[in-house]
Amino acid sequence: MKLYVNCFTKLLNEMEQENKRIVVGVDGSDSSKAALVYAYNEAKFHGCDLDIIYVWRSPASYYPYPVVSLSEEKFFQGAKEFVKGFVDEVLGTELEVNASIKIIEGSPGPVLVEQSQNALLLVVGVKGHDLLNRLLVGSVSRYVIAHSLCPVVVVRHLQQEVEKRKEVEK
Repeated sequence: MKLYVNCFTKLLNEMEQENKRIVVGVDGSDSSKAALVYAYNEAKFHGCDLDIIYVWRSPASYYPYPVVSLSEEKFFQGAKEFVKGFVDEVLGTELEVNASIKIIEGSPGPVLVEQSQNALLLVVGVKGHDLLNRLLVGSVSRYVIAHSLCPVVVVRHLQQEVEKRKEVEK
């Protein structure tokens, strides 16, 4: 394990000469809170900018028939306010790194891979809804691991796991 960490640290040190940003995908879940904290701490440590990415899909894209929904502009504005509030809740309002929030329509995996091109690191959270899914990496995580051109860190929300273990022990 120590060798792997040393190699990863060396790789990051070499890459940070050219790529001064870390990308993190957020969706408001507990695991994305953990991913945001991890990415923020890495950005502080390496002196990088932090790109916070929220990916959304139009509700109309889920259904084969017309759907009454908010206009894209209203949805975009609501999403921007949601992510800003999420970041403020998790990290506070006074950040020690240059952070930008991007709201992008599309499929999360491909959007995150595209946004992380030439990045130092891509960070995502992983959700486990049942026992089988907790053992596996989520679909977005799998996609970015397979397709990203930069190192990827997948973060699990550990407090959630601790609470689940306590329930099982009772």
